[in-house]
Amino acid sequence: MKNITVMMKIQITLMSMAVFVTALTMGPTLSNLSLMQTADASAYCQGHTHKDKNWKDGCESGAADCKGGKDYNKGSGHTADFQSGYNAGWSNGGCYVP
Repeated sequence: MKNITVMMKIQITLMSMAVFVTALTMGPTLSNLSLMQTADASAYCQGHTHKDKNWKDGCESGAADCKGGKDYNKGSGHTADFQSGYNAGWSNGGCYVP
């Protein structure tokens, strides 16, 4: 019976070490995902070459707000192009446009 207890302790220790090593390995990868998504949003917005600067600025602002967890706020003082870009960036960032 004593051998079974020792074996279980060894298995638990090995499993704990495996989880720890996996967490150390995956941590940097997971933290870089949000940076890559932000870069993708910027590339998405700037890739619309037929759109003007106001639209692109709104697009990047909307994507950043979405990714940053901020509330939807396209701003009433902005141009219609900015607001349209904000909506595009917001939805491209993975958020629902209300």
